[in-house]
Amino acid sequence: MDELATFAIGLLTITNPIGNIAIFASMTKDYSLKDSRHIAKVTSIAVFVIMLISIWTGEKLLGFFGIDLPAFESAGGLMLMLLGLSMLQSKGNDMHGTESEKNMKCDKESKTSIAVVPISMPLIVGPATITTLIVATHKFESVLQKSYLSLICLVITALIWLSLYFSSTLNQVLGEAGAKITIRIMGIILTSIAFVMLAKGLKGLFPILNS
Repeated sequence: MDELATFAIGLLTITNPIGNIAIFASMTKDYSLKDSRHIAKVTSIAVFVIMLISIWTGEKLLGFFGIDLPAFESAGGLMLMLLGLSMLQSKGNDMHGTESEKNMKCDKESKTSIAVVPISMPLIVGPATITTLIVATHKFESVLQKSYLSLICLVITALIWLSLYFSSTLNQVLGEAGAKITIRIMGIILTSIAFVMLAKGLKGLFPILNS
């Protein structure tokens, strides 16, 4: 249960619902409230589907490309560490998407299209999220355990939907200072998780480190 809790906290930190509120509000400001909430719904569905694909087929994809888990854990830990350090400096989730993707105008895309790309992926579910999910499936291998992971993803997706659905209101309540403080706290947690993942991956690559 402790490992599942750690996974849930890590995934919630990486997807960063609070940190993405301002970005989502900015990207959907040219839409009506009804349309922006429709985008929030489509985004949440897409996020959950991508997470499920990562959980149930991710490790097979690694095998197809000939990538072993320790190498993936090391690369993922380094990626998460850079993301966590970026959050500590309040630079946002740079690994989730480029600035051009984050600042893309909504009126140039259909509601469904922009909900999937770039909001769902790579803004919310980026390489760091997918890495975390695939690494977790190696630790939680049984169908029942993967079902638990899927349930956690469902709960986090619901939180993402709520944050996006009420993004305009929450953006005003939090303000810029509140959002930065929240992101920095999440950055500390994420960097700690990244160190553990990186250390485990390096020990797998270099068994001498276990002695």
